Parts: sequence; structure tokens; C-alpha cells
Amino acid sequence: MSHNMKILITGVNGFIGSNVARQLKQDHTLIGLDTDSVCNKNNVDFYLQMVLPSPDLEGLIKTFQPNYCIHCAGSASVGYSMQNPGVDFNSGPPVVFHLLDSIRKVGSGCKTIFLSSAAIYGNSDQLPILEDSHLSPVSPYGYHKSMCEDLMREFHAIYGLDHVILRIFSCYGTGLRKQLLWDVCNKFKKGSADFFGTGQETRDFIHVQDLAAVIALIIQNGIVNKTINVGSGCETRIADVVALLAEALNYNKNKIHFNGDTKPGDPLKWRADISSITKLGFRPTVSLEEGIKQYTNWFTALDKIDEHTL
Repeated sequence: MSHNMKILITGVNGFIGSNVARQLKQDHTLIGLDTDSVCNKNNVDFYLQMVLPSPDLEGLIKTFQPNYCIHCAGSASVGYSMQNPGVDFNSGPPVVFHLLDSIRKVGSGCKTIFLSSAAIYGNSDQLPILEDSHLSPVSPYGYHKSMCEDLMREFHAIYGLDHVILRIFSCYGTGLRKQLLWDVCNKFKKGSADFFGTGQETRDFIHVQDLAAVIALIIQNGIVNKTINVGSGCETRIADVVALLAEALNYNKNKIHFNGDTKPGDPLKWRADISSITKLGFRPTVSLEEGIKQYTNWFTALDKIDEHTL
């Protein structure tokens, strides 16, 4: 049922957006939106520069009549949201409202796949975290994702707009220039190995290629009006990730030190219940060891590229 759909991807130049486009471009016609003047990966059929919310969005939906909109645009940093809650809010709920309202006005029947986050669970009192686990966000980022999810449900309940909400756990992969792996690699590069927390905190890591594969499966199976966890189902200690990175970068593991201070906004332990995506036939294909190896190879090569261009 899923062959050659028209799919609109917002934030198509971003880390997740560009990987999703790469995954879907074989089978579907892609319309990409982002704030840059060009599509930097050339993996869409049509590209439009647009800053959302934009009065031009409605006309675009009317013209292309997409079957799906995958909303990848928006900020993706818990730490940044703690310091700049207003910026985080403005890139979230108002944009999502505008997107859904534009789809409603055109009446095209476009389905929305919304990239939410495990941040809305906060410190869950049960592991693995189920989709109906209690939501207790501990960061503005988590609260704003939760508001966006409410908008998805509002537009479904009142206007019949179909959606899928993906609660993504710790998504990583080559090209990601923020969050844990990026921060650790940069610290090692500067010769420092002092980290927040105890190292016993846990995350559920999912490689961006696996996330893109989940989105392809959702479209293929015509899943609608479901909230779905996207993770690997494995709980990994931060200390183990730091050790794997140290090994890959030949950094002395004995120098690694955790200062015991928890960063505000950071939850303690995460592991996703992934039965929803497992039922669709999903199996993670990139192990954390392999993903970290790819990441450190990319990170090391980055230096050479930067030196070369200076």
C-alpha cells in the first residue's frame, strides 16, 4: 500500500530529517523543507526554503497534496531548553499547531508523523517504559514535546487528522554534532575526561538508520493514530558508552572521572518497551559498538577535513 507516496519532510537538512529522506527516497516522492537555501544532501525530489510557521505552507500542501508529513523540524536539545525555554517553545507547539491547521484547511487527508521524545517520560518509575507510562517531564524540552503531542490528539479528535507520534529515545549516528557522543569526543580531544553524573545513569540508544527504518515500516504498514516508543530496548550505562568511546579514540580510560553532579533536566534511567515496533517486524541493525566505531571514525576524519579547509 505504501508504494510511491508523496512525503513532505520538514527539517530535511537536519540530522534525523536527512537520514529519513535517505531511507525513503528509493520508494517515494519527497518534498523537503528547511531554513537553508539549498538541500544539503540532495536526497529529495523538490526542495523549498521555508521558516515555519510560514503563510506559504498551506499553498505548498495544496500544490503537492502529500500523503504524509514527517515533522523533523524543531530544536532537539534538553540542555539548550533549560537555558532558553522561550526559543525551545517557539520552535515546538506554535509550529506544530500551524502545520496541523494548514493540513486541516487544505483538507488533503495528509497524515502527520511527529517526532516526539522520551524526554516526556522524565524519571519513569518503571523500566522498561511503556507508551502508557506516566508522563513526568523534567525539562522544558520534555514539556513542549508533550504539548505538541496534545495538539496531535486535538486535531485527530476534533478534525479527524491522522497522526503517528514517535517517542524517540537516545538517537545517535554519524553527523550528530551535539549530545553525549559529540560532547565526550570533544572532551577527549581537548585532553579532558571530567563528566557529569555518576556514570551509572542509563540510556536507550537507537541508531538514526534504525529510526529511519521504523518510519519506513510505519508508512508501509499504514499505521495511524498510535503513540510508539522508538529505541533499541537495551539499557546502557553512560560509563560504558564513555569507555567505548575512549577505546575507539585510544584515550586512557583511567583518566575518566564522573563528578557525581546531576545536570538539571537529565533523567536517571531509560529503557524503552519496544513491543510496538517489534510487532511491525523491526529489529535493530546497528549495534552500539558498531555505531560508536562509525561515529568515532567520522569524528576523527572531521578534524582532517577541517585542517584541510583552513
